[in-house]
Amino acid sequence: MSLYSVASLETNSGANTLIGIGANGDNPHFGAYPNATFMMYTSLYGSADNPAMAMSKSYLMSGHWQHATAGTGRLELNGFTARTGGNQSSAAGNFVVGNDFINSINQPWRGLVPEVIVYTSPKSGNENQRISSYLGIKYGLTLRTGGVDSGTFDYLSSTGANIWNGAANSAYHNNILGIGRDDAGALYQKQSKSINENQKLIIGAGSSLFNMNSANTNSLTNGQFLVTGDNGLKQSLSVSLLYPGAAGGEINYRFASVWKVRNTGNTGTVIVAWPKGIVNLNLVRSTNETFDTSDDFIPMTGEVTVNGTVYNTAVVTFNDGDYFTLAGYAQSPGGVVADLGLWVKADDGFAPSLWSDKSGNDYHLTQSTAGLQPVLANSADKFNFNPAVNFDNKVMGNNQVANRGVNNSLSLYSVASLETNSGANTLIGVGAAGDNPHLGAYPNATFMMYTSLYGSASNPAMTMSKSYLMSGHWQHAVAGTARIEFNGFAARTGGESKFRSRKFCCWK
Repeated sequence: MSLYSVASLETNSGANTLIGIGANGDNPHFGAYPNATFMMYTSLYGSADNPAMAMSKSYLMSGHWQHATAGTGRLELNGFTARTGGNQSSAAGNFVVGNDFINSINQPWRGLVPEVIVYTSPKSGNENQRISSYLGIKYGLTLRTGGVDSGTFDYLSSTGANIWNGAANSAYHNNILGIGRDDAGALYQKQSKSINENQKLIIGAGSSLFNMNSANTNSLTNGQFLVTGDNGLKQSLSVSLLYPGAAGGEINYRFASVWKVRNTGNTGTVIVAWPKGIVNLNLVRSTNETFDTSDDFIPMTGEVTVNGTVYNTAVVTFNDGDYFTLAGYAQSPGGVVADLGLWVKADDGFAPSLWSDKSGNDYHLTQSTAGLQPVLANSADKFNFNPAVNFDNKVMGNNQVANRGVNNSLSLYSVASLETNSGANTLIGVGAAGDNPHLGAYPNATFMMYTSLYGSASNPAMTMSKSYLMSGHWQHAVAGTARIEFNGFAARTGGESKFRSRKFCCWK
């Protein structure tokens, strides 16, 4: 048999059966066990080679075997052959989706399943690649053959035509998305977005977008595909590109991320969308990987709402092999754009449940628990006619800005006042629990950064209800690079700060 499914696991039940076969629907079965690792019971499970699955992430999972023939078992996750070997049997009986048994709940798959495909013979080679390509394009999956996060993949149509050559486009084999029509392959994807984390770009056929692909009224001709992937770099304004005379308004930066387009069958006009919020947003189209003012700048002045998010849009035609990026007018503290990770301001984008990030990264600070939500305070006298957020045993945070890699170096800046001394007063916390390192006032309301720059007579004392500019800086795990500044004064230097990525939060 060959089993294919696209699914996400939303809750880990310990043993999670996606598809079960046999007398009770439990032998063999296919899913995630133990510890949410992708497996096929009875022959290919319980090994360090079984890949781990992230909660709430969509995967293409497939399992293949020749009945009772040793060595023919095979497990694939997002196109990667994770394990082979074993001797898998499939006795006659029930076929079950979402559970281990047919008549009672046991080892359930607590997640979402948009599609299941079964073949009564094991598929491999070109056939397996075409089936996987169909599912990859339809569900916005980046498939790879070298590993879960490495290698490339050739996406094929039902005729075997190569609609995205992974090897030839290896530098752009990230966050793959595509539209296309393949009548024999039962594919008609009219709009697409990569389902990878933090991906926002949408491309659709024609000049309009819809909440669901099935509602899209635009059309493609059989055999038309437009597939794109990016270079894996930062998808925000971070590379200087000066163009004061751009048609849509002045441009000063572009994305580091660059997309390459593969256009099969002369796919015509498409709509490109990015969430609204960038000033003077333009799509920049080029015939090569270098972008300058001689390229095509297309203002993204259209607007459309897709599933509650407002997007800026542009309508464009891409030739096969074109490159594109996005550009705009970056605004940042003091004009310093490089490596800006988070920027929240009480006077722009605050709500008790979400404090909007203005850095362009959308690393919003959130708090869903009503009793922990801060409120906006009228602080005109204290902050020069500007409001402030009142954190009084309240907290907001995220797990994104401090999750940019295994180890992180940061500069933290905040203007704040301490209204009540709690003894230990955390302004900003980073790390596994959001507490190491942290920046605040301790002990005796002295400004400090834990763990390296605190508890000294050199730490400046803070006056209650007085506003200060406080900042802390460090190069991860490099001795002597830690620094805290207080109203512009370098109060202490030296020491060593480090953390492993997890949470970022403020005042509690």
